[in-house]
Amino acid sequence: MMHKQVKEKMIINAQASKVWRILAHEFEYVAVWSSGLTDSMAMMDSQIPDGAFVGGRVCLSHGFGGDVEEAFTYYDEEGMRFGYQAVGDLPSYFNSAENNWQVQSLEPNKSLVTFKAKIDLN
Repeated sequence: MMHKQVKEKMIINAQASKVWRILAHEFEYVAVWSSGLTDSMAMMDSQIPDGAFVGGRVCLSHGFGGDVEEAFTYYDEEGMRFGYQAVGDLPSYFNSAENNWQVQSLEPNKSLVTFKAKIDLN
């Protein structure tokens, strides 16, 4: 098994509240801005954490070995932070995958987005 961690930071020229709305409030619509996905939608059978609008999402992809379901592991509206993990049937090369995101305001129209992914591959 191979363990991979990815940590990235991005500065986005937009208000933190707008960035947070896209990443968190519109969590199930990730395919709108992620080029690796063909579609995405809310996962209807997952528990919705306090403050969140959905409990998870289904990401449809032709390039990653199939569809992936992702469910929130935590959601912090005030701190603009959330985490999620892949659940259900994963593509055969994944053992587990989780991701954590945070949005911070740098200036009125500038935000810092940080994400940390942890992936275990078979």
